[in-house]
Amino acid sequence: GQPIDLTAAATNIESPQYQWWWESPEGQWSFSGPYTASASSFQLTPSIPGTYTVVVYAKDPAAEPSATFSVHTQTVFTVNP
Repeated sequence: GQPIDLTAAATNIESPQYQWWWESPEGQWSFSGPYTASASSFQLTPSIPGTYTVVVYAKDPAAEPSATFSVHTQTVFTVNP
């Protein structure tokens, strides 16, 4: 139940916009909402113990809001009971 602070910093994209996705241990995906320039930081509060996958996408402001026109990185972490 403790919040986890996540930060992204895209390189070679001027004024990047970000969108965060995470997968719960139960396999359910959720996302932070539309791409936004103010979302380079994100706070995730895990609701249950287990392994979480977090993916952050970054895109140019003029690019379409999709994974096809974005770069991304992924991390996996485990929340202990």
